[in-house]
Amino acid sequence: MNKLQNLVSDIYTSLSSQGKQPPKEKDLHKFLEDVSSSITKAFSSREDKGQVRNPLRFSSIGKPTRQLWYASRMSNKAEPLHGATRIKFLYGDIIEHLLLLLIKTAGYKVTDEQGKKEISDITGHMDAKVNDVVVDIKSASQYSFDKFVKGTIFDDDPFGYIAQLSGYADGEDEPAFIVMNKVSGQIHVCHIDSMEMIDFKKKVKDVKSLMKKNSPPERCYPDIPDGKSGNRKLGTGCSYCDFKIECWKDSNNGKGLRKFKYSNGSRFFTHIKKRPPKDIKEEKINKFATEMAANY
Repeated sequence: MNKLQNLVSDIYTSLSSQGKQPPKEKDLHKFLEDVSSSITKAFSSREDKGQVRNPLRFSSIGKPTRQLWYASRMSNKAEPLHGATRIKFLYGDIIEHLLLLLIKTAGYKVTDEQGKKEISDITGHMDAKVNDVVVDIKSASQYSFDKFVKGTIFDDDPFGYIAQLSGYADGEDEPAFIVMNKVSGQIHVCHIDSMEMIDFKKKVKDVKSLMKKNSPPERCYPDIPDGKSGNRKLGTGCSYCDFKIECWKDSNNGKGLRKFKYSNGSRFFTHIKKRPPKDIKEEKINKFATEMAANY
C-alpha cells in the first residue's frame, strides 16, 4: 500500500478552509529553528575559494565521475559560488523546511529528521521518514519539477539524486522524493522502486577506485551545437559544474571557454565559428562563472 498516495491532497486541504488546525506549536518552533540555522550557515559555511569540501558524500556520489575526480584531486580549481546561486540555495533550504512543516500539519508522522547514515565510510543525513517511508525533500524549478512528474529523472539525473536516495533507503521498499515547485507551489511525490535504485555500496567502491587514478575519466557530457551558427557550447550538465573552466581549458584552440551573456542567461562556448551578434556582450571568465546559463 502506498502510504503517501494522499499526501499532496492532504497538504492542500490543510491549507484550505476545510483544514482542521494550524501547525502545532512544537512543529512551528522546529521550522523557525531550522530556517534560522539555514540563514546562519549561508553566511558562514561556504568559503570564497570554492564550495567543495569532502567530495564523496551521499549527496554527491551519484554525480558524474569526472566531476568527482576534480573535486577529489583538484578541489582548488572549484569556482566560488556566485551570490545569486548562494541565495538560490538558501531559499531552496527554506522551502524544504516549509514542506516538512506542511507535511506535519497535514497529519503525517515525520521521524528520523537528519538521521545519520553511514555506508562504506560515506556519511550522510537523510531528510526524514514520512509515515515510515524514507523521503528526500526537494525544491525545484519548473524544468526540474517536470522531470520528477514525468519520470525522466530516472534517465537524466546529473546531480545524483537517485544514488543519494538509494543510499538512504538502503534496501527499504519504495522510498520517495517529495518535491515542491518553487515557482508555482505545486507538490509531487515521486517513488522509486527496487529496479530504479542503484547498488550504493558498489557505486561507492567504483567511485573510490576512479579517484585513485592520476588522470580524470572521460568528459561527462559532450559540447552541443548552438543553433545553426556552427558554434558549440556547453550543455546543461557541464554549465552547472564547478570545474568547467579547468575541464574545458583546451577548448577554443587551447584558449579555454568563452562566455557570452544573452537575455536568458550566459552561454559558455567551446568553439566559435561565427561571433554572436554585437549586442551580445562577451564576459571575461572569472570567479563568477558559476552563474548558470539557465534555470534548472
